[in-house]
Amino acid sequence: MAARTFQDKAQTEKARTALNWVVDKAADPGLVALALFAGVVLLRVERRQPEPLLPLPLFAEASIWRLLSLSILVVAAQVGLISFLPLWLQVVRGLEAANAGLVLLAISIGSSFGAFFSGKMVARTGHAMLWPSIGLPVAAAIWSVLAVYAATMPLWLMLALLGVATFGSGTSYPVVQTTVQAAAGQGRLGIAAAGVAFSRNFGAALGAALAAAAIFGAMALFTPALTEGFAVLVSDAGALGARLGVDGLQSLRACLAEPFRGLFIIAAVLVGAASVMAWRVPLRRY
Repeated sequence: MAARTFQDKAQTEKARTALNWVVDKAADPGLVALALFAGVVLLRVERRQPEPLLPLPLFAEASIWRLLSLSILVVAAQVGLISFLPLWLQVVRGLEAANAGLVLLAISIGSSFGAFFSGKMVARTGHAMLWPSIGLPVAAAIWSVLAVYAATMPLWLMLALLGVATFGSGTSYPVVQTTVQAAAGQGRLGIAAAGVAFSRNFGAALGAALAAAAIFGAMALFTPALTEGFAVLVSDAGALGARLGVDGLQSLRACLAEPFRGLFIIAAVLVGAASVMAWRVPLRRY
């Protein structure tokens, strides 16, 4: 018992330290200034290179920079959800870790079928931007609904909505790749493909960071008392349930649902912004 108590306290302190670090460092003026300085230096160096890592003139073309921005936003939303949705399912919905991981299949299946569908339709009709221009607004609307009702809706309904939302996001994947290459032209296909790969990697890092900041920042700023309950719930939900009882555990889960709501809000905002980009791409078909 003493060992378990010590372990719980240690885990609680680790969680509290991590949350405080997120809040403190996210707004650290020194880190912000360093990031801005590094960005300026990178741009100056890239302009002087005959074969730059980031071909700025290419990225200045309207179709290309809007498509790359769309890619960053969609991938950021997707990776943020994949990173923290299993934790949300365990903490808020009370699922076991194995079952929470299986829920991610809905995201994988939805996005794969969305990409397959849009690829087939582009090949058949020549309309490239039509499909993400429809699918992304639908996905943004579903993420907005989940931000409000995900904690209480039936799990089967949530799985269905996850599949539809990621289907909508998936319609952008092949379209971004092929349309960027079409806009770049035959002589710049490699650069265009590298730009798409860079946008996806950047989006993945951005999505994980935004989701973590939204969840743990909100928890530390607005409900710091939940930090201990969150740490113990993740490490040993059974022991905490025995200590609090069914009603107490449900009350804790309901309180934790509020900071985790930011996970779906971030996804809705990112995919909504991607929808705007999809409608504003000049190269609509080819």
